[in-house]
Amino acid sequence: MQKFDVSKDIWALIVMNAQVDYCDEEKGSRVVQGVAGDLPMEVVTDNIAALIAKPFRRIVVSNDVHPRRPDNSENVEQSLSGEQSHCIERTPGAHLIPKIEQALVGKSSRPVRKGEHPSLICNSIGTSPEFSTHVSTLRGLNVKHVVVCGFPFSSAVAMTAIEHVNQEFEHVYIVMDATRSDAAPNRSPEKMKQAAELLGVELVTTKDFV
Repeated sequence: MQKFDVSKDIWALIVMNAQVDYCDEEKGSRVVQGVAGDLPMEVVTDNIAALIAKPFRRIVVSNDVHPRRPDNSENVEQSLSGEQSHCIERTPGAHLIPKIEQALVGKSSRPVRKGEHPSLICNSIGTSPEFSTHVSTLRGLNVKHVVVCGFPFSSAVAMTAIEHVNQEFEHVYIVMDATRSDAAPNRSPEKMKQAAELLGVELVTTKDFV
């Protein structure tokens, strides 16, 4: 299989939802549990950190940050979207996990906020009000290849990859050992894989990057 050298040509890495509520199995309120075939969370986050260490021209980290309810009550932890409470603004669960924060030190990275609109529950990067600016920036950098990892595959990751295909980047990849899926009754990971590949997304692993 072809090996990808991200120091050549121009590549961007997008890390979706590497936050405490999604990733910390002790403290998280909405941990991505994974499905059959998914690697353990610790291995997946190690793989994400390894990808961050590669010389990507641009690293984008999504911030899923749901606002508190309008009454701003300190004991209210329910997102406006009506989903299970997670990633509430100004709570520890909304922060990046330490492993990813440490990996990003000294890297050229940019956060993109999302999840703020109460009617959008998929929360792919395309739901962010900053999406058009994000795409314009990648084009301004002449990015040709977009790599997506993070959580959960079966919604945010797959949809984010498809959105970049729709924006006509030359190649879009999902790193399958750097993501995990939600369990049923959420979206079927197999169906999302099929849909992504049908639309032109390439499914790869961390070993494909040198």
